[in-house]
Amino acid sequence: MAGIKSGKAGFDSIIIEPHNAGSIKWMEAEYNSSNGKIVSKWTNTGVVTKYDIKTPAPAKIIINGKEHDVEADAYEFSI
Repeated sequence: MAGIKSGKAGFDSIIIEPHNAGSIKWMEAEYNSSNGKIVSKWTNTGVVTKYDIKTPAPAKIIINGKEHDVEADAYEFSI
């Protein structure tokens, strides 16, 4: 559900593809990679799903099939 995966060995690039699952209202996961902490969090209000993603290295964030190539930083998406 958090969708945190390594894009290259050692998490030098990261793929984050969280999945909102049915009746679950929120999810948060962290992974301490060799480049720093990766955070994937989402909350579902029933109307809007808010995704909060933090990556310490370049990443591909995939939300509802739409890809976002990003640099190391924190990002927020609302769907």
